[in-house]
Amino acid sequence: MLKLDKRLAAIAEEINCRVLADIGTDHGKIVVYCLQSGRAERAYAVDISQKSLQKARILAQSRGVDASIAFVVGDGLTDVGEDADCVVIAGMGGHEIIRILSGRRLDTRYVLVPHQDAAALRFYLSENGYFAEKDYVISEGKRFYDIIVCKNGQGNYKKSELYIGKNTPPVSIFMERLEARRAIIQGVTARAKDVSKELKQELEDINNALQD
Repeated sequence: MLKLDKRLAAIAEEINCRVLADIGTDHGKIVVYCLQSGRAERAYAVDISQKSLQKARILAQSRGVDASIAFVVGDGLTDVGEDADCVVIAGMGGHEIIRILSGRRLDTRYVLVPHQDAAALRFYLSENGYFAEKDYVISEGKRFYDIIVCKNGQGNYKKSELYIGKNTPPVSIFMERLEARRAIIQGVTARAKDVSKELKQELEDINNALQD
């Protein structure tokens, strides 16, 4: 069985489907692991880079699962079939994920892992009819990662959750991440002459959450 790092393993834990689509698949580890472990029966491995897709193809061939994968050179969800019942979009920023979601919408379950600008992604999901089933934090090394699992439905983010997340299901590391983020914002505000209202609101939401 292919071994995954902590971030990829957390993503894989959210997948249990018939047809998986991994957008920006890069090395293809998620699709290969999910096919090997029975978390998916078939998969689309999509990447805008032919070079990256070749890496995924080589890995899949070495693990004997390449026949179950459609390798697609493409941008986002454009060439993904309607049969995909789980879509993973990870390894990119929140604004890039928004661009992909805006380009085509599928009636499916999404596992989204923004490496930055998670708040922008939450605003988009809230305003465009996505119901967040989960929104929690994991850590790997010195980095924190937001994992957002959502589907089509009524937006359900509270105003106080847009910047900091839901912590659903609750994990203790959520508070550690808030402390780390507060320290960063406080450092920025101490040096800046003019602080944006967005940063002020995020700091307020963090302080309120830490006081609860």
